[in-house]
Amino acid sequence: WSDGETNYERTFDLTENKELTPIYTARTNTAYKVIHQKQKITLDGYEVADTQNLTGTTDSSITPAVNTYTGFTSPETQTVTIAGDGSTEVIYNYARNKVRVTVTNSEYIEEGDISGDYYYGEEITLTAKTRDNYTFTKWSNDETTNQITITVGTSDIEIGPMYLGNELTVSFNTDGGSTVENQTINYGEKATRPSNPTKTGYNFVDWYTDD
Repeated sequence: WSDGETNYERTFDLTENKELTPIYTARTNTAYKVIHQKQKITLDGYEVADTQNLTGTTDSSITPAVNTYTGFTSPETQTVTIAGDGSTEVIYNYARNKVRVTVTNSEYIEEGDISGDYYYGEEITLTAKTRDNYTFTKWSNDETTNQITITVGTSDIEIGPMYLGNELTVSFNTDGGSTVENQTINYGEKATRPSNPTKTGYNFVDWYTDD
């Protein structure tokens, strides 16, 4: 008290006018919270990732540190004053990052060209088309199932289906000349020109196709 007494409650005989004033010191263990919230994958708000229950001195200024979360951008720090009633809350919102997804050979994907910017954690489903004379082998990320689901990470993505032409046999009819071995090639590729065959009494001119 202003007269030096330290008892919280006082009883005394009042015999004359007396002015008393309570004197307070700031508490050093006043509670406050720091709440860290990540942007939802649906982008319609934020959800709590971590809550810190801390203490400090009433009426003092604090600047709580922000956290670091993979795939999110940390906000700027805030400076606030600790309220004596313990109601102080500092809320930090972390924005979800975007990365670029590039779809190659999109004409052979059921979903079409869905290249664009996607948020961290989003899922993208891709389905490889069936192509005449070709067999689907894998995706460019080495996944071998016809349909894949990709979860967007922290780096740009380039993805596309890969095909191998079906095997074909090229045979060479030498019309009675020396034998030329057949060749196995894939659809869309060219056969290798073989050595010229020989035939008694004739000069070899060139090859031709049935077409």
